[in-house]
Amino acid sequence: MSRTELREEWEGRLAEFEPSGQTATDWCAEQGINIHRFRYWSSKLRENRRKPSNGEVRWLSVEMESVIKPSSNEALTVQVGQARIEVSEGFNAKLFIQVVQALANAHP
Repeated sequence: MSRTELREEWEGRLAEFEPSGQTATDWCAEQGINIHRFRYWSSKLRENRRKPSNGEVRWLSVEMESVIKPSSNEALTVQVGQARIEVSEGFNAKLFIQVVQALANAHP
């Protein structure tokens, strides 16, 4: 089996595991998969998702529930995963970008 085929096989297995609601140990036992191999591939693929191999910038998708025009004293709430960040007029844009990137890397 080629490296590409092996990677695709494990990507498929992990995609099946994620919505199962089971622990990794239980799911692996049910599937007849070695838990140590599962953890290796889970870590390897998660690490590769965080680091684009070609140096490209990866964009996060944004879902707008509603569009409002905030007044100058209202804060804007941004949610990344389970984290919420409130920003208001005059916020530090550089710091905001760093925080969003850190949160995105923590929750792929």
